[in-house]
Amino acid sequence: MFQKGDKAHIGAMNEMMGLMKDEKAMKKWMDEKKKEFDALPDDNS
Repeated sequence: MFQKGDKAHIGAMNEMMGLMKDEKAMKKWMDEKKKEFDALPDDNS
């Protein structure tokens, strides 16, 4: 994706690189994603 110049992917990659430079921002992002994941319904089919 990077090599093809996918703008959405490059934007997301740059955002993550910025988060990784700030420990508190990265923790906040991880906590938000964990909440989203935990809110998903269980798939016990």
